[in-house]
Amino acid sequence: MTWCARPRRHVLLFLLGTVLILAVHARDGSWQIDQRVDWREGALLIGVTAPVPTSGPNLPAAEHTVRREIDREVARLFHDAAQRLRLNSAALMIDRVIDDSRLSAALLAAVQTPQIVSVRRTTDMRSVEVQYRLELFPDIAATVVRHTSAQPLPRVAGWVPTRRYTGVVIFAQGELPVYGEQAVAELRPALLPAIYDQRLRRVVSHEMLEGSNARGGSLVRYVSDLNDPLVHEIAGPDPVRINAAAVFGRQRSDIIIPESAAQRLLYGHQNSAVLQGARIVVVMSASRVAESLGPDR
Repeated sequence: MTWCARPRRHVLLFLLGTVLILAVHARDGSWQIDQRVDWREGALLIGVTAPVPTSGPNLPAAEHTVRREIDREVARLFHDAAQRLRLNSAALMIDRVIDDSRLSAALLAAVQTPQIVSVRRTTDMRSVEVQYRLELFPDIAATVVRHTSAQPLPRVAGWVPTRRYTGVVIFAQGELPVYGEQAVAELRPALLPAIYDQRLRRVVSHEMLEGSNARGGSLVRYVSDLNDPLVHEIAGPDPVRINAAAVFGRQRSDIIIPESAAQRLLYGHQNSAVLQGARIVVVMSASRVAESLGPDR
């Protein structure tokens, strides 16, 4: 076995171990595991429901034992969920993890301390439900965003009629054409999306943000309702409103906007701060803003 093949084998063995843990609990019906991502909040959410003894001595200690078992496994559950995230328009996180043992180790380190959101008994008192939360930014993003300085935004030659905007709101609800294909699809959120114009000029991506900003927050924020308070919080009182023209990429997560809209955003320096400050909100289908990370998604 070559040196480069050995780390790949170790990663695959670790992934197999995670899958086996999930399969055992699913097969014997002992745990119910819910893994999902809330793109609006920028968070991975995991819920575990596990049975506890309902009779016998020292019942509080029995519940404590069950909770400790859940706590021991929750990092693996988050590691499994994080690998199913859409990284960008070309790949899921697992596509990168399999070829990069350092990323797998970094990802495992990043998921060690999720926040406990709630602990409660089910209504029949036969099980305990524990809800956990892990932030996508910076916890997960820091494992894949490694640059420090921002790449420059594209330049626009000639004069373009525009004005200063406080942010950008892109409407991308429902099915849209898939750029370069005879197909339609809904936009899907991703950890590192990009925005292009109809000539496939990259308007803005995470590489055009300072590294600390790209690790600390998403390039775009996803909502399902224009009246969501997050729209005003991120895009301000006077944003430019743009209808998405298409989606792009194998994962359908990049956004195509009209060339005229891209020109207005890129002309001069007055709106550079809007783009590089990630003052961008995408209004999209509610079913995509909150997604299950099950195998059939």
